Amino acid sequence: MGLTVLGRVYWFVAEGGEVYRNLSQKENLKWHEIPADRGDIYDCRMNLLASSVPLYELRVDFGAPTMVDTAFIRQVDALAAGLAEIFPEESRLSWKHRMNQARRKSKPDRYWLLRKGVSYGTMERVSQLPLLCNTSSLRGGLVSIAANRRVLPYGNLAARTVGFVQDDKARLGLEKGLDSLLSGQDGKVLKQRMGGGAWKPLGHQQQQEPIHGQSVVTSLDIRLQEIAHEALYGAMVQQGARSGCAILMENRTGQVRALANLTRDS
Repeated sequence: MGLTVLGRVYWFVAEGGEVYRNLSQKENLKWHEIPADRGDIYDCRMNLLASSVPLYELRVDFGAPTMVDTAFIRQVDALAAGLAEIFPEESRLSWKHRMNQARRKSKPDRYWLLRKGVSYGTMERVSQLPLLCNTSSLRGGLVSIAANRRVLPYGNLAARTVGFVQDDKARLGLEKGLDSLLSGQDGKVLKQRMGGGAWKPLGHQQQQEPIHGQSVVTSLDIRLQEIAHEALYGAMVQQGARSGCAILMENRTGQVRALANLTRDS
């Protein structure tokens, strides 16, 4: 029986194992898209009308080299205190308890969710905490995944003209009309399947960087846009109108300097 087992082991390693190794690699390694940064939209004076703000999803890899038993036991209190300072809605004891629970499972979470929708500054602070930071020789346990959110710094001013992006697709206005320029080209990153169906990036060597979208400068002037918006709003209130449009054009060039669209709602 021992010889039979050894014979099968040899066969798997030397001959038949290649099939299973290829199958394992195919199932556990997969290319994922890296979204390209969408280009900004400016008015004629380079005031920002629409921009993409990077937000991060933070996860903890408890299988990272810095997370060995002795180091974790020695530094988990400092890590919990740091997290409680950055995210004060949860106490130090709560952070410590939850991390201990995640790490002591029969199948430890190797991709444990820390926070979603975190700014770059907050992500940088978290990346400096014990156990999560990279050392000169060891990789830290923090895994950050970037995602962009489209924002309009001036709120409703020219919002209909600028348009909006929903579910990563341009829906209206300049966002849709100039989508081919603004959207750029997505990159790719190789990820490894972890426990619980999560995927972990394998590093910068295993990725194709995205080509970011171009920025667009429009003929709009946000100062004149505000004047047109307020004038149209006042006229609609005075007249009890259901909807209205105001366009301000420069006679000499024909360029549109303000374009306001309003509709009465509840």
